[in-house]
Amino acid sequence: MRKRRRRIINSSIFALICILMYFKLIRPSMTMVSETYGSLKTSFRENNSEISIKVNASDNDKRNFQSNDELTIDEYRRFLDNILQVKDPDNRIDLTMFDVHVRKNIEVYDLHKLRKKVVWNENMKTINESISMRHIIVGVYKRTRSWTNSVNCSKIILSGDPQEILYSYSVMLKSLKKHNRRDRMKKVERCNYFIRSRLYIMHPLTQKEMDFPLAFSLVVYRDIDQIERLLRAVYRPQNIYCVHIDIKMDLTKRKILENIANCFDNVFIASVSYNVTWGTFSVLQTELQCMKELWRYTKWKYFINLTGQEFPLKTNRELVEILDSMKGANVVEGTWISARSKDFYRWTKAKVPPPHKIRPIKGSVHVAINRHMVDFVLHDSRSRDFQKWLQNTDIPDETFFASLNCNKHLGINGSFAGDSGESATRPLITRYKVWQKRTGTQDGVCSGKFVRGVCVLGIGDLNRAYQSAGMFANKFHQDVEYLSFNCLEEFMHEKTWQQYLHNVTIDTSYYRHLDYVKHRLIV
Repeated sequence: MRKRRRRIINSSIFALICILMYFKLIRPSMTMVSETYGSLKTSFRENNSEISIKVNASDNDKRNFQSNDELTIDEYRRFLDNILQVKDPDNRIDLTMFDVHVRKNIEVYDLHKLRKKVVWNENMKTINESISMRHIIVGVYKRTRSWTNSVNCSKIILSGDPQEILYSYSVMLKSLKKHNRRDRMKKVERCNYFIRSRLYIMHPLTQKEMDFPLAFSLVVYRDIDQIERLLRAVYRPQNIYCVHIDIKMDLTKRKILENIANCFDNVFIASVSYNVTWGTFSVLQTELQCMKELWRYTKWKYFINLTGQEFPLKTNRELVEILDSMKGANVVEGTWISARSKDFYRWTKAKVPPPHKIRPIKGSVHVAINRHMVDFVLHDSRSRDFQKWLQNTDIPDETFFASLNCNKHLGINGSFAGDSGESATRPLITRYKVWQKRTGTQDGVCSGKFVRGVCVLGIGDLNRAYQSAGMFANKFHQDVEYLSFNCLEEFMHEKTWQQYLHNVTIDTSYYRHLDYVKHRLIV
C-alpha cells in the first residue's frame, strides 16, 4: 500500500514539474526569440551569395514584437532588420529558405503566425509584388506534398506520356476502392482551421487580378467533396461566388455547403433553390437567380457560370489576362445554321414567334459575359419578354444567352455584331467538352466514358483538354478514373505558384484575335 501511494505521489510531482516546464520554458520559446540561442548565427544562400543572419534580440524588442497585434509589411521588414539583424533593402531575400534554415537551428517567433498577419483586405489599393513578398505568400499557401500517389501528372498533362498513363491505371487498379478520397467535408467546425488546412488562397496574388475581379455561379447537386475542391481551385478573395444548391440535395450535405460558404465573405448560397431538370427552364432559372444576387456587388468585370462537375484549365491569372484582352466582348458560342436545320424543333412548342424580332440562336449555356449583358438580362423588358417566350420551348438555356448575344439590334455592349454562321474563329472557349453523336459515332476520343452523350474525362483525356483553348473542362466524376481529377487539381495548383513566383507573362494572342473581339458591338 505504501509503495503504491509513493508511486502516485511521485507521478503527481513529475506531472506538476512537466506542466511548470511547459509554461515556463517551452511555451514562451514559441512566441519570442530564445535567450539560450541569443548569439546563434546561421546562414543560407540566395542567388549564389551567402547572407549571414545573427539572432540577437533585446528584451524590449521581444516585448514590443510580442504585443504587436496587427503586423504590416513594413513592420515585418522592421522585424527582420531590428530583431534578426537582416539587411534586405531590395526585398531580395528568399524568406521561404530563411524559414527552413532558421527553424532547423533555433526557436524563433512562429513565422507561420507571422505570415498570417501579412494579409490582404479589400481596402488595399496596391499589392506588394516584390520577390520576398511572393516567397512569403508561396510559403503560406502552397501545398508541398503530392495528391496523386507518385504519378507524374506533368508528363500526362503536358505530353500525354503513354507510359505514365499506363502507370496511373495500375495505381488506380491497385486501389481497393474506386477512388482514394476521404470525405473531408463531413464537418466544417472551425472556419480558420478549415481555410488554413484546405489551403485556400486568401490573397489576390497580383495587382492585375485584384483590379479585375470575376463573378462565378456554381450550380451543384452532387458530391460535395468535388464541389469544395472546385471552389478551392477558383477561389480568390477579390472574386464573388454564388452557389446554387439543387433542391434535391440531401439536407445534411446542404448544411455542409452552407457552413463552407459562411467561412468566406465573398461566397454565398443562392437564396432560392430550384428543382433542376435538364431541358427545362429550371436550368436557366438557376443562372438568373445567381446573376440577380451577384449584381449587388459592383466591382466584378465578368460573369462565369460553372457546374459542380467541372474544373479549371486556366489559372485565375490566365482567366483575367484572357478576358481583359477580349476588350469587353461576351464569350457566348452560338450559330443560326444549326438553329435553322436540326434544332428548329425546340421552338415549335411556343406556337408564336419570339418577341422583339429576336432570331433564335442555338448555342451553349457555358458563358463568360460582361456586366452590360448581365444588366440587360436582369433589367431590360425585352429580356424578360424573351424569357417568358422560352418557358414554352425545349432546352431554353442553350437558346437564351446565344440569342441575346447574336441579335445586334438589341444593342448590348460587347455582343456579337458579325455573321452568326459557323466560324472556326468563334469557338467554344469557355469549355473543353467532348460530345458523342446521336448516331453512336464519336466526334472526339473519350478515355473515360460517355454519360448521356458527354464524355466524363479520364486520365488519357487530360493532355487534349489542356492543349485546347478551353477555360474549364467538362466534366469529371469521382468514380470514373479518379486520378484524372486529382492530377489536374495538382497540376493547376503547381502552375498557379510557378506563374506567381516567376512572374510569368501570359500569352493571350490567340484569344484577342477571335471573332468575338473583332466583331464586338461597341455602344
